Amino acid sequence: MALLVGFVIWSLDALSGLLDRKVPLDDRQRSRLALAAPYFTVHSFRDGDLTGKRPLGRLRIRRLLRKDWYIRDEATARERLEDLVREGHRSDPRFQDPTQPREDQALVDRAMLAWDAIRIPFLARCCFAAGFIDEATVWPYVEAAAALARGGFAGWPQWGRAFLDGRVLWGGEARSYYEIVVDKLLKDPKSVWNRVSWQQAAGGWR
Repeated sequence: MALLVGFVIWSLDALSGLLDRKVPLDDRQRSRLALAAPYFTVHSFRDGDLTGKRPLGRLRIRRLLRKDWYIRDEATARERLEDLVREGHRSDPRFQDPTQPREDQALVDRAMLAWDAIRIPFLARCCFAAGFIDEATVWPYVEAAAALARGGFAGWPQWGRAFLDGRVLWGGEARSYYEIVVDKLLKDPKSVWNRVSWQQAAGGWR
């Protein structure tokens, strides 16, 4: 019985997904979103459109936003996004130690910058999928993430490593599933990081 109920729910979700209004992505938008590919991979966002989720998936995203980010509406969504863009964890005094060698602090600074910047496109897209912000609001935040990343990293390997280091510094935990995801994004020839160049993702477009 439970199996049948599950199948019915899945079928209704799939049917509703077919009726969804898709928001297609152009090449620039796809490239910018590649910055947050580890999160989109872990949370199973589809590539073809901005929403990236069927109805049940969007409900899960709303729950994630409420639980992990305390986002419940447009105002709290904008507040969290603005904080990531303007300050984030890179401004946290806990990650500033004037007594350590300059080279070590530079590594920490880079890690926390990646940790903040990689979450901006993810959070903006989640807020759109959850219905808290509109499409026009998403892209300025995504562009802000690209601006933060621009010039500070040599390419995807450095970006991926800095993100992983930042996540460890923030959470104080050992390496996680994200390390496997980043490794696959770097090595799989079909991954978005091997289909989109670093310059396309973080560089200036004309």
